[in-house]
Amino acid sequence: MGFLTDNCILHKMDEQILKYCHPFVCVDEGVNDFFQREFIEYENNLFANSYCFLLKKNPKIIVAAFAISSDSINRKLINTTKDKQAEKKIRKNIPHSKEFKNRFPSVLIGQLGVVKSFSKKETKGESTVSEEILDFIKKWIIDSDMKIASRFLIVDAINESPVLKYYENNNFKYLFSDEDFEKASLNLAKDVTLKTRLMVFDLITVKKL
Repeated sequence: MGFLTDNCILHKMDEQILKYCHPFVCVDEGVNDFFQREFIEYENNLFANSYCFLLKKNPKIIVAAFAISSDSINRKLINTTKDKQAEKKIRKNIPHSKEFKNRFPSVLIGQLGVVKSFSKKETKGESTVSEEILDFIKKWIIDSDMKIASRFLIVDAINESPVLKYYENNNFKYLFSDEDFEKASLNLAKDVTLKTRLMVFDLITVKKL
């Protein structure tokens, strides 16, 4: 058990929550803008669905929020970069992987944030809320009530050390072996600085627990 599961309730974000709850404020201004202004447009255009954890004792407080959408890992794109390690990483532990000729089904975490005052909060020495929310998403996606099956959880993580370390500590792996391979997949020159790094988590590892 953890702080989110013990003290919060998961809700799908909508206009009523936007009007009723206190503004969502985490350390990332881009994430704040999304959950304060943009998530409704994304949902109306079928780009992403957003969810939030409301504090049970005060439902006006959003503790954490995330947005997800369907996506895939393009096997052909990996092959064009000639990154053999990326190909092995995706095909590992997948039976009959040759039958998936083009894409592997995935879920993209488009936005994720924990309100500043709760980001370090934990219950009796357990995981912090920032760690717990990723554990929740991993298990929630493979739950039997979900309508779409997905093998991988992916994120375009901001290419900054604290963000990358956060996902590394939560067992996400870089899809591409190095930044040059990733730039090649995006048709970028080698001297361009990547704004994000594509990272993956194999959801089968959660299902086997």
